[in-house]
Amino acid sequence: MPTASLSLPAKATLLQPAASLAAITSPVIRPRLVSFLRGSALALFLSSASARAQSVDVVIYGATPGGIAAAIAAAKGGRSVLLAEPTIRIGSMTTNGLSHPDFRAFEALTGAYLDLVRRTLAYYDKTYSKDSSQVKDSFRGTHAEPKVNLLLFQQMLAEHSGITVRTQWTLVDAYTRGPAGDRRVHSARFRDAAGREHRYEGKIFIDGSYEGDLIAAAQAPYRIGVESRDEYGESAAPEESSGDLQGYNFRLTMTQDPANRMRPTEPKGYRREDFTLLLDLIAAGKIKRAFGGYTDRDNVVKAQMPVLPNGKSDINDVTNGFVSATRPCAPRRALRVADFAGPFRARRRSRAALVRHSGGRSRRYPQGFRCPGAERNH
Repeated sequence: MPTASLSLPAKATLLQPAASLAAITSPVIRPRLVSFLRGSALALFLSSASARAQSVDVVIYGATPGGIAAAIAAAKGGRSVLLAEPTIRIGSMTTNGLSHPDFRAFEALTGAYLDLVRRTLAYYDKTYSKDSSQVKDSFRGTHAEPKVNLLLFQQMLAEHSGITVRTQWTLVDAYTRGPAGDRRVHSARFRDAAGREHRYEGKIFIDGSYEGDLIAAAQAPYRIGVESRDEYGESAAPEESSGDLQGYNFRLTMTQDPANRMRPTEPKGYRREDFTLLLDLIAAGKIKRAFGGYTDRDNVVKAQMPVLPNGKSDINDVTNGFVSATRPCAPRRALRVADFAGPFRARRRSRAALVRHSGGRSRRYPQGFRCPGAERNH
């Protein structure tokens, strides 16, 4: 097993290899030095123990639905798994706002997602009743409130003792070995919310993040953009390749039920003047309402249909609308995997919160445009 490099405490640098007790002649200094060396040895031992890498079969970075599915599959195969998630909440968009999935047919649902769908239907059936509106609005278990998805993901992971889940663990770097062009990740270092660092070795490393953070840390080859139609024979691909990225925005759950609402709080960095352009669009008649349908453009956001259980809605960006949360000030090509996507994520999250706050609080907005309020408990 490879040995992790150790970080020695600063005072250990005072001890040179050639130093010895025999070189110290003062009988007064000698006992004190013995005591100092014993203390230093203990400090070195503790530092070594904390820095030594732990080992599992599979290391997964990103507890997205794909990361969770990979962890469960590995555990079912008898493998030990570390599932490290940089945020406070597993499940990513599925447990934070994207509760309106795209699929063609119920018969096409398989694997971990089919398991989640069946558990969702059973949850609403048991919690309410088979004939309840919640069961009906779950659309045969495919549509659930974010908090329900979170609960069920937690239960699915807890059923496998071989899976260790760690939240608020941010990837610091990845260590690779092997010849050029065929290097493999053998360990990764993470930093938890308290600032402590943890190093894990693994036989297999899986990047479950949306932005490819582990790929970037490992400096693995990657491509960004869309391949041409001829490269892989994909009839639905564009004729020419491009470096464009898919639109990127955050999703959220909202409600019009006053009993389940909370007012948005002013986010850090909020500047009201950044959003007064929306007032101009309203005055010009281009924006006429807060919510609209799939083909409308005169609204700020659209509520996915049908509604979610308990009167909640999955809120999405307006396609080709006058107001966009997808690419507000940056071209699609601005994100490069090698730059790490953390700052990019933070900017998008901040902007989404700012837009929500601005529309919900400013009295200069017409009453019909004021934000109904983000859903309280997901």
